[in-house]
Amino acid sequence: VELIFKDWPLVVQACVLLTGAAIAEVLIPHFIGETINAIIRAEERGTLASRPYQGPVVKLIITAAACGVFASLRGATFIYIGARAAVRLRQSLFDGLMRQEIGFFDVTKTGEITSRMTQDCQKVADQVTLNVNVFMRTVLS
Repeated sequence: VELIFKDWPLVVQACVLLTGAAIAEVLIPHFIGETINAIIRAEERGTLASRPYQGPVVKLIITAAACGVFASLRGATFIYIGARAAVRLRQSLFDGLMRQEIGFFDVTKTGEITSRMTQDCQKVADQVTLNVNVFMRTVLS
């Protein structure tokens, strides 16, 4: 949580985008039902050639596109938050390394330090981002 606290405006943005995606996702079955109802009613009346289902189909397409845009932007926001968290984590580790006494570097291998700065920091940042993403989706869904 401390890693992403500084990015609270981005987290709020992700919440808003998540809410938009959830609302659009809930509306998709509604507009599918409207489309089917319009087709059935037109078939019963014999007016199917006038395409009375166009309105509901347009609403369905717009809603599906909005859902995709909101979900994509939410995902991109979380990727950005994760990248910023990884940078902060690496910087914190680097600052800690710079405060070590010179004897630390005699005992600790360079490869181990490099591994910590790259792979381990990225894994932690990825997990933090994923957990926040899943938490928010669970809360808002």
